[in-house]
Amino acid sequence: MRIRFYATVLLSFFSLTKASAQLASTPCAAGPLPNACAPNTINLTSSFTNSGVTNPSTENGVGCSSVGSNITAGNIYDYDAWYTTVVDANGEVSVYAAIVTGDPVVGIYSGPNCSTLTLRSCDDDSGTGLDALATATGLTPGATVWIRVWDYNGGTGTYTTTATGGTPPANDNCAAAQNLTVNAAPVAGTDYCATVETSDWQDCEGNTESNVWYSFTIPTSGQTTVNITNISCFGSGNGVDVTIMTGNCAAFSSVICQQAISSNSAINFTGVGGTTYYVMVDGDNAGGANSLCNFNIDVDLASPVCGTVDFHAEENVSPFNKTVAR
Repeated sequence: MRIRFYATVLLSFFSLTKASAQLASTPCAAGPLPNACAPNTINLTSSFTNSGVTNPSTENGVGCSSVGSNITAGNIYDYDAWYTTVVDANGEVSVYAAIVTGDPVVGIYSGPNCSTLTLRSCDDDSGTGLDALATATGLTPGATVWIRVWDYNGGTGTYTTTATGGTPPANDNCAAAQNLTVNAAPVAGTDYCATVETSDWQDCEGNTESNVWYSFTIPTSGQTTVNITNISCFGSGNGVDVTIMTGNCAAFSSVICQQAISSNSAINFTGVGGTTYYVMVDGDNAGGANSLCNFNIDVDLASPVCGTVDFHAEENVSPFNKTVAR
């Protein structure tokens, strides 16, 4: 059995200078964070200088104030940290920064090199509470982009962040749905780094979001249960939406849907023997901030209840009791 392990790594300036630098004070010194498609902890300390510039809108000619965020030019930005990530196959990068301490702001930049950058997205509070959620679209798939993180109040802070752009799960697309064996042990799943297909089905909330897919076929009709357990989420933290359907990847009919599952849940329906069911799992949407979650999933089919037969009920109608006329 393959087990995925996701670690949270505390990044300090000291450890980064001893190893390959992921976080840096300038974009040209930046590199990728160690955990693609998993949480990383950023410790923004006074070591991450802003090159003496107090406003990001004047540093390198780029800044969040130019894309309509609620960042004001009057704020003082003493420290900022840069890292890189890779654009996914759909030309999109999404970065969520959750508060441990402080008030994070995230900017996404693209360009031909680290010295010529254009701000593509910036956000302060689109996540839960004061969490930041920045999303840039229309980028070149596979290209490197630069992520900038600083504190709204200009000081230091500690944030947990993820960036899309890593390798999607193997069951990212409907055509590659992972088969679930009925009445077998749970399997580990994740929607970290999942992507959106243009043909993706809408979830319970009417949204088309990054999702992963499963399928199973039940041998006989009966009560069928899809279990979602051991849910651990980052981001908006609202859990996952689960949609169960019949049909094929080109045309589905919805059977049942349950949203915002954040604790162990059993989704029950009456299954039809010989039917293949598809299960779509995506992060619940809360104000545009999709949950990134790890979870377990399995399928149970209730055993049929064996009835009893009274072999004596018709003992008086045996053909041997008949009277034969002469």
